[in-house]
Amino acid sequence: MPTTNPVQVIAEHLQSRPTILDFAEELQTIADLQAVAPEQAAADWDAFSAVVSRLRESHQINGIFCLTPQNQSVFLEFAGYLKTVADIAGQDAAPLCDGFGLSAAEIDAAFAAKRERR
Repeated sequence: MPTTNPVQVIAEHLQSRPTILDFAEELQTIADLQAVAPEQAAADWDAFSAVVSRLRESHQINGIFCLTPQNQSVFLEFAGYLKTVADIAGQDAAPLCDGFGLSAAEIDAAFAAKRERR
């Protein structure tokens, strides 16, 4: 019998997708996850954190390069959602939010600093 838990449905869908999602699919997965009530997401912490880990990996390898001032609000709002879910679950939000809570300017500055160190 297929699961009706929305977090698990998203997790199952991601199992059939490549590790690195294209940007549109990353955005859609974020929207799908944010459609889940924070209390429901927190209740299935293991599945939720696995989905976010998968998204974070894709974002840090690919999606971060597509972040612009025009779309950064999606990621900043997602970081807020992640913090809310973590707070409800009594978990540390920092590992979840890593990379999602940065503005385009902050990412640009981090890469510029890295280039200067070379």
